[in-house]
Amino acid sequence: LLHSHFSTDLHLVKGVVEITKQGIWRTEELVPDLQVPVLHCADSELKRLEAKRCGETIASCLDGLTRGMGLSLAGRHATVFGAGWIGSGVCHALRRLDVIPSVVDPDPIKVMEARLDGFAASTIPREDWLG
Repeated sequence: LLHSHFSTDLHLVKGVVEITKQGIWRTEELVPDLQVPVLHCADSELKRLEAKRCGETIASCLDGLTRGMGLSLAGRHATVFGAGWIGSGVCHALRRLDVIPSVVDPDPIKVMEARLDGFAASTIPREDWLG
C-alpha cells in the first residue's frame, strides 16, 4: 500500500513497524524490494508478553460467549490454528478451562513444542495455510 499509493512520498518515511509474522511474510512476498526499513517486532520479548495475554483474553471471551448461551466449554474439544505465542497462550488458557485443545501449524518445530506441552498437534503445509 505504501509503495503503490504513496510512492512519491516514500522519502518522507523513516521506516515502518510490523508486529505480526504473517505481515512480515506478506511484505516479503508482495514487495521484495522495499524502499523503507521495516522494524520486525513479531519476535520481540514485548510481543511475547502481549501474545500470552491475548491468548488468555481469547479463551476468556469464548468461555463468556458460550456461558451466555447457556453452554459450557468444559470437556469439549477445540482446534487452535497457529502454535505461535498467541496460539500457545490460547491452548494453555483453554486447558485451564477444562477444554481439550489441539493445534495445527505449518512449522514442525512449533508442532513439536505444542506436543511437548501436552497438546495434540499436527502440521499443515504453509501453502494450504490461508487457502
